[in-house]
Amino acid sequence: MQVSDKTLYKSSVVLRKHSLFFSDTEAWFPNLFVPGAGRSGTTTLFNCLNQHPDIYMAKDKEPDFFSNDNTFQLQDEYYKPLFLCGRDHRYRGEASVSYMTSLKAATRIKHLAQSPRFIFILRNPIDRAISHYYYWQSKGFEHQPFNQAFESSFTLNPETEVKLPDYYAGSCYGKWIKYYQAIFGSQNIHIITTESLKDVPVKVINSCFSFLDLPLLNTIKVPYLNSSGSASYSSLYKDVMNRLERNNTFKSIYQKLPVQLRIVLRRKFVNSLICIKGPSNSSNGKPIIDHKVRRWVADYYHDDVEALKKLTDLSFIEWPEFR
Repeated sequence: MQVSDKTLYKSSVVLRKHSLFFSDTEAWFPNLFVPGAGRSGTTTLFNCLNQHPDIYMAKDKEPDFFSNDNTFQLQDEYYKPLFLCGRDHRYRGEASVSYMTSLKAATRIKHLAQSPRFIFILRNPIDRAISHYYYWQSKGFEHQPFNQAFESSFTLNPETEVKLPDYYAGSCYGKWIKYYQAIFGSQNIHIITTESLKDVPVKVINSCFSFLDLPLLNTIKVPYLNSSGSASYSSLYKDVMNRLERNNTFKSIYQKLPVQLRIVLRRKFVNSLICIKGPSNSSNGKPIIDHKVRRWVADYYHDDVEALKKLTDLSFIEWPEFR
């Protein structure tokens, strides 16, 4: 699927209307993005990248600046403060997983970022979809059986329905990688897998540094935050904040706070949850998806994975259902 010049032109007109072209933008604007995939280890990758002295990752991992029309109006107030401390670093990055499935976000990045690089971490599409389902179920937002919920997500458009769980589309990697390659060129995109990061973490993270033309590191701490519960509570506070921001009074007060203060308050909120309830153990009580269901889900992704292999020249041998 090609991205037309007409689409890019329309986007550039909109961007100019928002007056986001400032002379000092290049000095602080991010040039490294981890757009997804969600539920695939982006938090771990984010923290590993942040260990390199030439990389500065935003304090807020997922600002969703380019995919959210409201935050996109707030470059100076919201986005810029996240990267000012990284002006002296070669790369400044963030990891909003909403970008992968958003052509709007990709187009906006194209027109605003200077020579951006992208690192995608992809998980077996079956496991990612299942994990996404249990994530929403654990938050109390999903009550359908997995099969029914998965089928219900077929018609969702993640571009316009970002608040709804895109179980299916979130694992259509071939489709989204093709978009990004068309817009940015395959030479600016690096792909790793969740499975390989788990098996050989130092080698995989160093492949990212090599892609970025940075010196390799001999030692890398690999924090699997999802296992400790931190990432789970981080997601919980985002769910709570989303609900609170629907309240006009709260929203008007909250948006007037400096961005750094918002980050501090949200972290304190997450820490309070952990102190009160203890570390999350989201793996307990999850029923195992049987092999028949896995094969059923795999059938929906077979063609997309084959397209992904051709686009990337990678075998994805880590995914047994797609060998």
